[in-house]
Amino acid sequence: MTIPHLSIDPAKSSFGLTRIVLLRILVLALVYMLLGKVAASFATVQGNISILWPSSGAALAALLLFGRRLWLGVFLGALFTSLWIMGNPPLAAVAIASGNTIEVLLGLWLLQYSGFDARLQRLKDYYLLFFLAGILATLVSALIGVGALTLTGFFSPDALPYLALHWWMGTVLGTVLVTPILLIWKIPGERITISLRLLESIGLLTLAGYCGTVIFIGAPFVIPLKPMLFWIVPFFVWAALRFGRHGITVLLAMYFVQSLLGAASGTGIFVSDLQDTGLLNFWFFHMVGNLAAMTLAIALHERNTAGENIRKIAQYDFLTGLPNRLLFNDRFAQLMAAARRNRTHFVMFYIDLDGFKQVNDTLGHHEGDLLLKQVAQRLSDTMRATDTICRIGGDEFVILVPDFEGADHVEWLASKVLDTIRQPYSIDGHEIGITASIGSAIYPLHGENLDAMLKAADRAMYRSKNEGGNRLSSA
Repeated sequence: MTIPHLSIDPAKSSFGLTRIVLLRILVLALVYMLLGKVAASFATVQGNISILWPSSGAALAALLLFGRRLWLGVFLGALFTSLWIMGNPPLAAVAIASGNTIEVLLGLWLLQYSGFDARLQRLKDYYLLFFLAGILATLVSALIGVGALTLTGFFSPDALPYLALHWWMGTVLGTVLVTPILLIWKIPGERITISLRLLESIGLLTLAGYCGTVIFIGAPFVIPLKPMLFWIVPFFVWAALRFGRHGITVLLAMYFVQSLLGAASGTGIFVSDLQDTGLLNFWFFHMVGNLAAMTLAIALHERNTAGENIRKIAQYDFLTGLPNRLLFNDRFAQLMAAARRNRTHFVMFYIDLDGFKQVNDTLGHHEGDLLLKQVAQRLSDTMRATDTICRIGGDEFVILVPDFEGADHVEWLASKVLDTIRQPYSIDGHEIGITASIGSAIYPLHGENLDAMLKAADRAMYRSKNEGGNRLSSA
């Protein structure tokens, strides 16, 4: 399971708990209880079993994000919910809390050993969450919870299959609804585009929210038509295309709350579902809706990511991540057009590493590749964001520098590059020292097109190498 930029286990001790872990345990227990209180309002079987149980989804997300050490928060939250909110006997409450905790730990284990990535950027990961943690792991708490209540005399043994099914359905819905929302909005590393198109996002939420109030809460509609569920489909497509997974999760959460309020107040499309079916229609709608909406959003994300990867492969060097020859040609054309338009100049540095072949011959090509990656990183750290650094082959790099300030500036920049390259490198326990030979050419003084500039800078670089390397020669 890959979770970027997150500390899974912040405690240093094997058995002790740091303050941050204890705080997270307490917060998780409190959140579990609060969500359990909400779910208890919709308990349809003797006040103990609800068709929705968001606590399970919050608990699984917490353990995925912060590690299994928070299992105690799940147990405490489930225990106090069962005792104080549901009013179960102590022994039954302990059994129910144990089942709920085992369910979350089992879901975590199944995901962890199935190659699950909590960023939910692939359909595979969402389906693993939906089926392993949602459909499969939740059976544990259903069987243990209903079994405990049956043994303590709350339920008749004859009703065990029906009650277990009802319990399982509530836990499944809580997991497949709440866990993806928390994971997608918590894990960093991805730009949240919903905040970058403010007017469009406001328009989407306003129209989708109004449509939801008409369908789920029974608000008056400006056109005399009977509200239909398919009216919300265009909003999910809009959200998926323009705002990705973040937009989809916002709509899912909004429609869940609206439909829950409508069912509780006896209005909207689920007007009598609580009394007639115990919210079974409500459950099926949200299960199918979540599966379809998240599949759409993640499929689009996968397609966009694949396109971005193809573009990166085509334009960037696979080893160093620097622009390759193709992108270098494009950047040069842009600089040349700007220079002609503004009657300015720019500098090209042609860099070749001194003694790189000896590194390959002595230590091997793997170490040589690691050295090239470190050189590329140093060059990126040394130059400005407006400069273009390219690897055009082997141990040869080219840097394009716009807006230079004359010959002295060229020499100063070259000295910075030479100094950063000749600092020692540590490669697999070996300390390596190399230098570089640099040739410089100025557009348009030394060439009026790409080939002429490359030839001028290349000839100057070979003069530097013939003179012993670790120096700059100008065209």
